[in-house]
Amino acid sequence: MSTLDIYQSHLYPFTADAVASYAEYRAGLEIKQKDNLQKFSGSPSLKLKSLSPQVRKRVEALKNLQGQPAALKALLLEEKAVLKAGYEKLHESLHTKEKTVLEAKYEKLHESLHMKRYEIVNGVVEVKGDNMETGDVQRKVFQTSG
Repeated sequence: MSTLDIYQSHLYPFTADAVASYAEYRAGLEIKQKDNLQKFSGSPSLKLKSLSPQVRKRVEALKNLQGQPAALKALLLEEKAVLKAGYEKLHESLHTKEKTVLEAKYEKLHESLHMKRYEIVNGVVEVKGDNMETGDVQRKVFQTSG
C-alpha cells in the first residue's frame, strides 16, 4: 500500500463498495436531471401548456412580478443619485461658507503681521540690532515738506 493510499484511506474511510455504490447513485441522479431538462427544453409556451391551469396562473403571476424588483431598484438608484447630488451641492455650499469664514479669520489674525512686513520691506520702519527674531523695529518719522 502506497503512502497516498494510506493518506486517502484516512481522508475517505469508506469501503470500495460504498464508493462504487455512491458513484452509481450520482450517475442515476445525473440521468434523471438530464431527462427533466429534456422535458422542458422546448419552447416556453409548450412548457406552460404541460402544466395544470392552477400552476399556469401562478407562473403568469410570477412573470408579472418578475420585472418589478428591477424597476424598484432602478427607482431607488435614481433617488439615491438625486439625494447624493443634493447633499454634494449642500456640502459644497457649506464648505464654501466655512472656507470664507476661516479665511477672513486668518486674514484678520495676520493683518498686523502683513503690515509689519510691508513696513520693513518698504523702509517705513528701521530694524534695531542684529536679532531679527525679536522683531525690534523703530518707526521712522517722515517729515513732509510743506
